[in-house]
Amino acid sequence: LEAGVSGGASQYFGDLNEHYGFKTINFAGGIMIRRRLNSYIAAKLVANYTNVGYDDQLTDIPYQKQRNLNFKSTVAELAVQAEFNFFSYITGVKEHRWTPYLTGGVGIFYYDPYTEYNGNKVYLRPLGTEGQFVGYSSRKYSTTSPCFPVGAGVKFWIKGGVNLALEVADRLTLTD
Repeated sequence: LEAGVSGGASQYFGDLNEHYGFKTINFAGGIMIRRRLNSYIAAKLVANYTNVGYDDQLTDIPYQKQRNLNFKSTVAELAVQAEFNFFSYITGVKEHRWTPYLTGGVGIFYYDPYTEYNGNKVYLRPLGTEGQFVGYSSRKYSTTSPCFPVGAGVKFWIKGGVNLALEVADRLTLTD
């Protein structure tokens, strides 16, 4: 059984920001517990926290600049993931000290998008920004939603009980 901390970066990618880039990178952090089932498969429980957002003023597309939409949101996630190692990986065994891996799972996250107007924080959900108040009552959204983390990485046994993993992962969501 392993326990660890994570640190890295996060970025929103969706309706407002359709291109990956480095204009809206935020710090992301988390904790995890991982259980090695065998030298090729592990299961982990992760809890992550970050802030995301985007502002149309960051784009070079004239329509989006004129549209002038923006939002920010705190995101807190709890997920269960599986890791599939390409090579046999066993902490403490020099011959099996590193491996690339794939990861995937399911989770739930909290979010509550807002914008700032005249110096005040205005939450967007009650405003019906998803069309809820124009005949689409089924479009109400909650402050929680499922997510599906998928990614790839490489992990190394450094020494003793210390491992290091470098991972790039995306969260597929059921929200706009």
